[in-house]
Amino acid sequence: MNYIRAIAIVALMFFLVSILIPSCFSHNYRFKSIRYIRQYPVTYIPGKDGLEPYYLKDTIAILYFDKYVLYKLYPTIQFETGEHIAGTEPLFLHRTQSSTGRFYSSMKDSSKGVEMRVDSFNLSKLGRGHDFDNPQDSIWRLVSNYSTGDGRTKHEKYAVANKTDEMLFDSIFYSYSSSFKDLDFSFSRKLEKEKGMKLFKVVLLYDKGFSSSKNMVLPERSFQFEIQNYNPPNSKQLIDFVKKHENDL
Repeated sequence: MNYIRAIAIVALMFFLVSILIPSCFSHNYRFKSIRYIRQYPVTYIPGKDGLEPYYLKDTIAILYFDKYVLYKLYPTIQFETGEHIAGTEPLFLHRTQSSTGRFYSSMKDSSKGVEMRVDSFNLSKLGRGHDFDNPQDSIWRLVSNYSTGDGRTKHEKYAVANKTDEMLFDSIFYSYSSSFKDLDFSFSRKLEKEKGMKLFKVVLLYDKGFSSSKNMVLPERSFQFEIQNYNPPNSKQLIDFVKKHENDL
């Protein structure tokens, strides 16, 4: 009887250990990823009906993992072919709410990275300075306001009413969505608070017209900024990168 009781106690101990050890060492890490896309004209090329804008499009993966934010930037482009060179994507890592982070040359970078301010990174690499705001009533007027997807997405269009400077955009488009919940990334915390939705796309449009500074007719062109939900194919490698370099911060 004592022998059976001893076996039962040992079995119970193994059972408890199998439950307690995983719970002690497991972590419910917060994980979310998006991609930030910006498109902008860099020059003009001949087209069927005159000049056409030639656009550059940058796509940046942003990974939110636990208390860290990791940006995977666009790769180096082969000048002769225009193709991306795989494995050349720089990365920027910082803690949530931190003012500084570390910049790495690629996933293979084993150094501690180069210290960089978050606001400097946003400006130089993401092209983001000040938040977007409500267009001034004295310059632009709201001409369109509608919702789609049972109200889950809202679109606004502002048109210039008094264009005194050719540098002023002719139209501004804002798109809001309720699908981006608990996302730290923001184009405008002020506007998002007012609308109760996430500002996920901004389009700044110039109409076709004569430019006195260029002394020529310029085609319609736009600057676009957008975030999209994204599932990176190498999410495990990105998480491993964060774990590898978290002590650099």
